[in-house]
Amino acid sequence: MFEPQNEIERLLQAAAKDPAQRGAFVAAFLDAEICICPTGPVNEQGMVPGLKAVPLGEEAGIAMFTSEARAKEAFGADTLILANTGRRVLEYLRPGPVVLNPGSGVGVAWRKEDLTAILDGVMESTIQKDTQLMLGTPTQLPVELIERLTAAFENEPLVTEAYLMLAHRGDQTMPSFMLGIGGSIDAVQPTISRALAGYDHGDTPLDLVELETCGFGDTLRGGIPIKAPR
Repeated sequence: MFEPQNEIERLLQAAAKDPAQRGAFVAAFLDAEICICPTGPVNEQGMVPGLKAVPLGEEAGIAMFTSEARAKEAFGADTLILANTGRRVLEYLRPGPVVLNPGSGVGVAWRKEDLTAILDGVMESTIQKDTQLMLGTPTQLPVELIERLTAAFENEPLVTEAYLMLAHRGDQTMPSFMLGIGGSIDAVQPTISRALAGYDHGDTPLDLVELETCGFGDTLRGGIPIKAPR
């Protein structure tokens, strides 16, 4: 579970839970110390051979972190780290895409249009190209939902792994639970339907995405584990 280690992470978590807090997070991000990880040491000209990245759909997103500790959790204790303000980091990484805190449980991915908007003063965040999205761990765990899905997937070979997070999507007015699965949604839809028969989801529906194709599978893997890979 994601536990904020500094102020920018507290703002990130708040933004993941409440879309109204996104503006405050982005504004703070631009002034906060943000880390990136070169693939080799800086040369005499002050250049690095490359920067570490993570998969983002069919692209690779340059990894950014809200602390050195987060970077080392992702890439190992010997990881080289460079740090600067969020604004300078984003300017350096244009046109993107970039991913903040991959695998930590709460993260954001920004593509070219998002970096342009942020650096020009429009505070929007997106993960997929056409959909604004913030992911985080819910304050109140949906215990019944977790139990139903865990029991359904325990002996389901068509699901290799599954993780649950709370999602705030730009195309929806209310948050939803997002379930990322390792496998085909079409193949396991009957299993999920049986598991949720009679379940009262209230105002928080469940969205399904495939971890390998959604573009933010690494972020979802930092969420609530429903079924861990074997």
